[in-house]
Amino acid sequence: KAFADYIQQMEGLSVKLGQGIDTLRKSSDGRAEVVLKDGGSLVADRLFYSMGRIANVEGLGLEKAGIELDELGYIPVNALFQTLQPHIYAAGDVIGPPALASTSVEQGRLAIRNALMLKSHHFPEFFPYGIYTIPEISSVGPTEEELQKAGVHYEVGRAQYSEMARGPIAGDTQGMIKLIFHGQTLEMLAVHIIGTLATELIPLGQMAINLRVKADYF
Repeated sequence: KAFADYIQQMEGLSVKLGQGIDTLRKSSDGRAEVVLKDGGSLVADRLFYSMGRIANVEGLGLEKAGIELDELGYIPVNALFQTLQPHIYAAGDVIGPPALASTSVEQGRLAIRNALMLKSHHFPEFFPYGIYTIPEISSVGPTEEELQKAGVHYEVGRAQYSEMARGPIAGDTQGMIKLIFHGQTLEMLAVHIIGTLATELIPLGQMAINLRVKADYF
């Protein structure tokens, strides 16, 4: 939500989160209309929408192998990436979110090691998300809302790209870096970035979380 508020303030865009869509249709004057599940509607001259991904499993003959898909069309797997048939493993976009190239590579590596009974480990609890928009958006770790729900006492630090020399040099003074750390131990809990090279910077946040780095390290 903080990113949505920031984008709205800096770019003049209205960002609506958590809105269920009921219908996409033409309005009475021929414009694009989005009817929301709460009864409201949005009308614009043009509409661009993305509805997620579909697993590319058609033609694989999974039913012959005794593998059924879930309600969203993905292949269910356990923590070892085994399908319903223990000798068959699956990884990547076909098993559903996060469906990122980096996570899919790690899933495939772990699946192979598990299948060959080699030394392995569980898939990481926290991993970076990247949205390759302009500006880029990237994050690793829980959101404030998730920490509140878990009852974790946390603090937040924010830095604007405009406050750092690299921002004006790169021609991006509207970016923001947000650090969330534990209120008592100061250990890093999450990092959220919006701005130029956000997806390149976020691995530093992942390492900080994994190494239990404290906020004053930065």
